[in-house]
Amino acid sequence: AYRQAIAYASSLGKEASAGQLEEALGMLDEAARAYESILEEYARLQDAITGLRQTIATSAYPDMSAPLATMAEAQALYESTEDGRDKIGETIEKITEQENILKEHALLGQAIETAQNLKNEADYPGKADFAQAIAKAQAAFENPEGTDIQTVLRTLRQAQAAFYDSQYTAPAVAQTVSAVDYDLSGGVEKYVLRIDGRPFYMTNVQIRL
Repeated sequence: AYRQAIAYASSLGKEASAGQLEEALGMLDEAARAYESILEEYARLQDAITGLRQTIATSAYPDMSAPLATMAEAQALYESTEDGRDKIGETIEKITEQENILKEHALLGQAIETAQNLKNEADYPGKADFAQAIAKAQAAFENPEGTDIQTVLRTLRQAQAAFYDSQYTAPAVAQTVSAVDYDLSGGVEKYVLRIDGRPFYMTNVQIRL
């Protein structure tokens, strides 16, 4: 459409009427807007390709065949001389899917490193169970194909919390911290608030009889 608009405008001679010139300007304006739209769509695709390329470069994912194939497919679409705007949305979705897989894998690696550091620094009773949980997460990290990384992450974090809590070996016991003593015998003239068994006097809560 852009070439057609230029060709039409170029074909007009000096004798062109005002209507023809107006028509040519309208065609050029419409073609320019369409061209800007094309550039915006392909810019989105280029940004997605760049993001995936950067993620691949910093990823420790063991099998890069799927991300690399997706990037190659997207690059071919970007470099094609044909109008492939109808495929850009679907291609970006594929890129996002592969990028999310790599990012989740990286998060798992960071979580394993954090867990290892905690295990090495602390000597809590639950250390053996925590070590097993770390080993399972490490196995998933090294062979992530077909693994639900989110589930592995959640399980590791739960194991880390359990390891930290294992330092508190004494069972929790309910204790009364404060209570109001309603006993007015023995000449007592007001209710008494007792904290840890000792009276605590506050004039603004006294009840005079």
